[in-house]
Amino acid sequence: MNLDSPVLIGVLSASSTAFITAVVTNYLQNLKENNIWLKNQLQNSYVDSIKGLSTLITLSTIPEENLDTIEQSLVEAKKGLALSIIFMEKDRFGDIHKELKNEILLFISGNYKHLIELYSNKGFQPSERFKDTKLQNYEMYGSAEIIFKRIIEAASCDKRLH
Repeated sequence: MNLDSPVLIGVLSASSTAFITAVVTNYLQNLKENNIWLKNQLQNSYVDSIKGLSTLITLSTIPEENLDTIEQSLVEAKKGLALSIIFMEKDRFGDIHKELKNEILLFISGNYKHLIELYSNKGFQPSERFKDTKLQNYEMYGSAEIIFKRIIEAASCDKRLH
């Protein structure tokens, strides 16, 4: 068989086309699966954060009776917030992302007072219903309310969830 025969050229071009098609298809399928996985991880981290923070804020008016639930909600919220930082893309939100990341880090580290001061400078004050609690609890609940609102804003703007 001659190397320049049209049959050999046809077989080589067909097999090359099939190989390239298979590689591109596999790449696109893996990309799609990774995007689905990331979307699920983002949803779970936002849900855990929102669930923990909303439980914490809801139980703030009766803390003595629900200390275990409050502590568990705080841990769950911090876990979800930490995961949301991991899955946030650096340039997705620009300066908003950097600001939100710093706020989340303040909350996770327990630096509630600094977070409240940061938002007091922006004209935001935590709800009056937290004023009756101890100072430490006031700071925790007030900063939980701030982060709760910020996470809802971030989740609604995150196009990867849609």
